Amino acid sequence: QLAAVELEPLVRETLATEDTAGRIVASVPPQIAARADAPLLARALGNLVRNALRYAGDSGAITVDVVREGDHVLVSVADEGPGVPADALARLGEPFYRPELARTRESGGVGLGLAIVRSAAAACGGEVHFANREPRGFGAELRLAVA
Repeated sequence: QLAAVELEPLVRETLATEDTAGRIVASVPPQIAARADAPLLARALGNLVRNALRYAGDSGAITVDVVREGDHVLVSVADEGPGVPADALARLGEPFYRPELARTRESGGVGLGLAIVRSAAAACGGEVHFANREPRGFGAELRLAVA
C-alpha cells in the first residue's frame, strides 16, 4: 500500500540503525513526504547506506540528501569512495550481480542489495539511478512521487 511517507523521520531512523558511528551527514527538509511503502523505502535506503559505508570506507564524506523537484522527491546517497567500474554501472541492480572489485569474502553480500533497492523503488512507483561522481565517489538517487 502506497501512502504519504514523511522522509525526515524515515531517514533519521534508518541512519540510527545503519550508521551507529554517526559518519553520515543528512540534509532532509522537514515535512517533505513521498508516495511510497514505508518499510520498502526504509529497506532501500538502508541498503544504500550500508553499501556506502562498506565500499567507501574512510575515503571521505557520505551524505544523504532529500530535495523536492517539481512533482518528485529525490533521495540521494553519495560517497567519496572509489566508485564502480564504468562498464558495471548499467548492470547495478541486477540480482546477484557484483562488480569485480566487490567480489571478496571480506566485503560480504551476494549481489542482492541493489536489486532490492531497484525493486523497492519500482514497487513505490519510482526509480533509482546509479552513477559515479566526479572527481571520485558513487551516488544512488531514488526518484519518487511527492505525496
